[in-house]
Amino acid sequence: MPDLLHHLHFFRATTGGHSEIPPETFRLATTPTQLPPMPKALVPFRDIHASRFAEGHAAVLGESNGTLAFIAWLAFGTLRIDELARTWHIPERSAVLYDVNTMPEHRGRGLYTSALRWVLGTLAGMNVSRCWIYAEQSNTASLRGIAKAGFAHIGSMRSFRIGNCALRLGRVAESGL
Repeated sequence: MPDLLHHLHFFRATTGGHSEIPPETFRLATTPTQLPPMPKALVPFRDIHASRFAEGHAAVLGESNGTLAFIAWLAFGTLRIDELARTWHIPERSAVLYDVNTMPEHRGRGLYTSALRWVLGTLAGMNVSRCWIYAEQSNTASLRGIAKAGFAHIGSMRSFRIGNCALRLGRVAESGL
């Protein structure tokens, strides 16, 4: 019997039209030196963050009272989705928002949805017309925040393991996946 490893839901939004978010709340970082001090829970990921910058990805940062409250990553060009053991060749003038995290002490305040809306407005200014995001089916808080931010569900993919073999099922419209 196959074991379900991941069930990812994919969403897409058109960029722009989200200027109500104060710009000083969020910012982009394109190099490791632009990152604020990391909470203890994120320190072990320092090398992963450095490799993401080396691949041309950008960090989306949200700070509150001088501490990191939110971090996510933006990919342009390609993105390796480990959950699916697959590389996503991202369509032109598009970006993928991934590995989105609101620090536990900042959850429940709408920061996740505000950050996603800020990203859409920021990407429009960068001549990016579409933004994609995905989340595990079991992550209901993220799924709600994604929908509130204006993203439309466009498909899902499942990955299974059968012995030593991995199997992917599903399709995501217009994504290249």
